[in-house]
Amino acid sequence: MDMKKTFVVITGMHRSGTSMFTSYLQKCGLYLGESLLPGDTGNTRGHFEDSGVMHFHEEILNRTGHRYIMQEMTPPAFDIREQEPARISDLVHKLDGGDVFGFKEPRTSLFLDLWNRSVPAEYDKTFIFLFRKPGQVVDSLLRRGTDPEVTAQPLTGYKCWYAYNSELLRFYSKNKSRCIFVSIDSFIQQPQKGLDRINKKFGIHLSGPSLESVFEKKDFKHSSETTRKLRKSQGDVFVYFKCWQLYRRLQRLNLS
Repeated sequence: MDMKKTFVVITGMHRSGTSMFTSYLQKCGLYLGESLLPGDTGNTRGHFEDSGVMHFHEEILNRTGHRYIMQEMTPPAFDIREQEPARISDLVHKLDGGDVFGFKEPRTSLFLDLWNRSVPAEYDKTFIFLFRKPGQVVDSLLRRGTDPEVTAQPLTGYKCWYAYNSELLRFYSKNKSRCIFVSIDSFIQQPQKGLDRINKKFGIHLSGPSLESVFEKKDFKHSSETTRKLRKSQGDVFVYFKCWQLYRRLQRLNLS
């Protein structure tokens, strides 16, 4: 009997290190397809993101009157059309190019249940959830400067961080055997430990060069000075508290 191929979904809130992490897994043997988005202001080295998957998510968001920056802490219930599970099946088959293959796309955090029920049964599906401190994410969004909602009201960035990560936790609680949380900060410190844990949990065999082959510290800033100043002037204590509370929960689940 042939072994199933492993289909890997990598997601997490925007600016959480998903591109750097995915570029490293690609060097370790994860096949990402041939339709990756090019680099831009936000990620000069590339997004390592399948264009078909991104456009699929954007179509749903646009049709339902939303953007990928959630302005509330609870994501809306998206109207999913009858043909969209079949489109996911087509996207997966198009990506299939190795024993371990998949994609990275932050917006997937908002559509996890749809992907979970739509990936063809011929594949072992796995989900890797990247997370990063909320202040560092918002600071990165502000420095990038491409999200007018966050620029106008930085508190929106915290609400969006909470919306994305709470969806990851909700899905994880029901699908623990096929999900793993990865703190990008801890992965940078001990990449081999993280890779070994991913391999062991999902029964795969990714291996490759050192993390330094795809990562330079200057490309991944950790300062949250901008957001520290904002908290002093306009902070919503409830939102900050809920984000920090959720972050602590995610920390406890790191690599599990």
